[in-house]
Amino acid sequence: PEQSQQTSHPSETQPTESAAHDKNDSASRPQSHPSQPAPAAPVARPVQMLDAKKETLQYDIYWSGVYVGKASIEASRDENSMLIISRARSAGVIAAFYTVDDHAQSILINNRPYAFTFRQHEGKNRSDKETRFDYDANKIAYSNAVKNVRSEHDLPNFPMWDILSGFYYARFQPLETGQKFSIDVFDSGKIGRVGVETLKKEQIEVPNMGTVRTVLIKPNVETEGLFKKKGDILIWLTDDAQRIPVRVETVIPIGKVSAELRGRIVEK
Repeated sequence: PEQSQQTSHPSETQPTESAAHDKNDSASRPQSHPSQPAPAAPVARPVQMLDAKKETLQYDIYWSGVYVGKASIEASRDENSMLIISRARSAGVIAAFYTVDDHAQSILINNRPYAFTFRQHEGKNRSDKETRFDYDANKIAYSNAVKNVRSEHDLPNFPMWDILSGFYYARFQPLETGQKFSIDVFDSGKIGRVGVETLKKEQIEVPNMGTVRTVLIKPNVETEGLFKKKGDILIWLTDDAQRIPVRVETVIPIGKVSAELRGRIVEK
């Protein structure tokens, strides 16, 4: 496939030199689509998860306006499977005293989660989590190697997502102002429900992109214990068919953390 060329659409920016470095770094750890057979049960209805063969989103992360790191989300698909990889790393001065190096990966087969892994290194906090969805046995297997925890859960008969695939599913839902919907997710050994509320549509200024028309959504945790919620999470998506996340903000006890899109690479 050919890499898309830069257009006048404000949300499709070409990667900077830093973004190209991230891409090379990603290439040093090759990933491939799973060779495991697809689950036998059919999908109830078509699910829109990605409007391109491959999409890479690259972000700068700021804490109260100060640059503290970078993040990327890469999604690729073929006929039956989809692979989503998320990375976040601290940079600059903050990396010297608070290291962040997170890596998450979601594998989907026939538009359903098959495996999810999350390796976290944030300061002194570490985790190595893995979730497997077994549709033949109707079970979810969960483990955290760092804490030596293993558990097994019944797989509900309604659609279930991990955190990454759940975001991509929510991204392409109909989003009208005032509309609410919910998705069911399995995260860190717990099944819970996340509500998503469409707050408004607005134009915002994004660095290196100018004025962008967006739709603002807010995920809400509706069950206890699913996440360690520290503040509202706000996500600005482009108000078009591509629904590109151009900004993410959350308020924490010591300030505001935001992620600003700085590059997007697409293969149709």
